[in-house]
Amino acid sequence: MLAKIIDYNKYMVRVTQLDIDDYGSIIPVGDVELLFSPNNLNVYELLKNTTYAAIFTEKDIYNEGSVDLKLDVNLNNIILVIPMTLDELNDEKKKVIESAGRYKE
Repeated sequence: MLAKIIDYNKYMVRVTQLDIDDYGSIIPVGDVELLFSPNNLNVYELLKNTTYAAIFTEKDIYNEGSVDLKLDVNLNNIILVIPMTLDELNDEKKKVIESAGRYKE
């Protein structure tokens, strides 16, 4: 999931899940709380040093156009965080626009 970091502590992060439409606009999908092990200081350090990130969890938390905030606690554990700069986010937006243009032709 593409996310904007809202708040975090050593056990959990609250993010706004983001989507990019065919025109490159960033659309907030909803707020989600994700867990991570307090023993995993790497995730904590990555989260506190970035505003945007690609976050991977044990299960896909996107559910038919809405975010299910009542997930089983064991399903929304973070397994990987890839920090993104604003430039990298803009590059992703360009890729979506280019991809959408190819499929419309």
